[in-house]
Amino acid sequence: LIENSDGETIELIKKYGLRNSQLLTIAPTGSIGTMLQISTGIEPNFAFSYTRKTESLHGEDVFYEVFAPIAKEYMEKNNIEKSEDLPDFFVTAQNLDPIERLEMQGAWQKRIDASISSTVNLINKTTVEEVENIYLKAWELGLKGVTVYRAGCAREGILTVEPKKEEIEILDIERGKLRNIAEDTIYYPKNLRIGCGKLKVMIGYSPSENQIQDLYVIRSGSGGCEKNIQAVAIFMSGMLRLGGNLFMLEKSIEGISGCPAFARGNASGKRLSKGDTCPLAILNILKEFEKEMGLKDYERAQIFIKAKEEKLIEKEIIDKEKDKNVVICPDCGEPLEVSGGCYSCRACGYSKCD
Repeated sequence: LIENSDGETIELIKKYGLRNSQLLTIAPTGSIGTMLQISTGIEPNFAFSYTRKTESLHGEDVFYEVFAPIAKEYMEKNNIEKSEDLPDFFVTAQNLDPIERLEMQGAWQKRIDASISSTVNLINKTTVEEVENIYLKAWELGLKGVTVYRAGCAREGILTVEPKKEEIEILDIERGKLRNIAEDTIYYPKNLRIGCGKLKVMIGYSPSENQIQDLYVIRSGSGGCEKNIQAVAIFMSGMLRLGGNLFMLEKSIEGISGCPAFARGNASGKRLSKGDTCPLAILNILKEFEKEMGLKDYERAQIFIKAKEEKLIEKEIIDKEKDKNVVICPDCGEPLEVSGGCYSCRACGYSKCD
């Protein structure tokens, strides 16, 4: 106050004294603003959209999206329907740089002689050293006080509930619809030598579809579990006609231990087909046939499924990070806003202060 007052004001204070220890302050408005759907003052928006639930005595709960007033007004003027489509200058508390946040607060502190209630939101990975630097920077900027909240800290334990699990669709396949075998399908015979005999695999290929359409197996000579092998071929053919591919077949039979007959045959010097079981030998001959015909189904499927798996792993990691960084409302399960040591829920009105 003294630093920012003129000479006349200082002389009046010397003569009459100062009746109030502080004249200006900024009180906590984060929780109040959140509950009343109005501005949160110096506190940045925690989020621009929320899911709100209206409960019914008849069990017909209604969920709908609620937008922060400033975001709603902008969206209506610019014909925007989803909060995700808001421009980059709509920044939430979690996305602000902590130091930039302090510098903004420091600019206000110069004209405010009491403290300012404002929470610096930090991610779960924030270190002790980074928190120390924040407090030192606050001191350098002349702040009377600063509050930090690190997501996932111990004080939120009683408020944390099991997060909602999101259903994940792994493969975009139309299931249950058996594809008809194309009329121009040509069957190519391929010979297999297995551990206990010989097989002939008939591979049905369609030039118009440029795909393997069907396959079946004929035992050639004695030996071999004829009915079992025929059943395996029928299942493989069915999976292909239901929208599957060779890479999926390969993933399905992973982990099957080797057949003793194959092991004995290889040990005795027989030249057997590639593989250590009948299903794997059939699969390998199908893969060789695809290469012969210049087909790319196996390679395309391999890239597609690996990309899907990587995406799922990445999503699991992001979800785990989100679980750490969000405090969940114990009443309705929606994210809580944290401000000045208080928690409040836009969805159901729950609130609690430490």
